[in-house]
Amino acid sequence: MAGPKGNTKATVHDVFIARVKDLHNRLSKKVKDGFTREGQREWYLPEAWLSTVDLHDIQSLMTGFDRTAINDNYIQCMSDAGNPGTIGDVISLKQQLDYNAAEERALRLRHASVIRTMTHACGRRRGHYESRLFPEIERQVSDLIAAGAV
Repeated sequence: MAGPKGNTKATVHDVFIARVKDLHNRLSKKVKDGFTREGQREWYLPEAWLSTVDLHDIQSLMTGFDRTAINDNYIQCMSDAGNPGTIGDVISLKQQLDYNAAEERALRLRHASVIRTMTHACGRRRGHYESRLFPEIERQVSDLIAAGAV
């Protein structure tokens, strides 16, 4: 006897579909063709960027990656305890969010200026130092060895 079925609330969002289709239909073939000398390897930019994005305008780099609708759908699945989405909804939406976010971060990093990357790196290292991150990691590793010996 099957148990109750979940009430799914998630959808596969257009921004995710566009990114996956662009990666599959355009980028993957061009990279393969360039690598196998069947074509010219192309500097990859998302199709949505080709005529609209100025790589020096940081705000415009979000074009094609807006995750607002996916985030809203994720919150909708979690916000009503009496009528939640399913585990599959949450996993699917989180995967859509993570794929788009990872691609956006990679493209932003690739097109960042030297000054911007140095500033971000310095900020990260300052945070690591002030939070005592590395001594804490060392303590955890030591504690794991000690716990394993008990």
